[in-house]
Amino acid sequence: MRRRQSIRTYDSQNISETHLQLIKDYIEREANFIGPFGRKGRVELVQVNNNVTV
Repeated sequence: MRRRQSIRTYDSQNISETHLQLIKDYIEREANFIGPFGRKGRVELVQVNNNVTV
């Protein structure tokens, strides 16, 4: 499980700056990623343009 990855491709429509900030604020709160056994999960937001990482 240490090397598990989940990679997704979605619609190319941009999200608003407001929604992007809400997502970033959520990711920054460590308490949102504490699992049932007390371990912390890791989430990384990767922005892309035309399915290419920015």
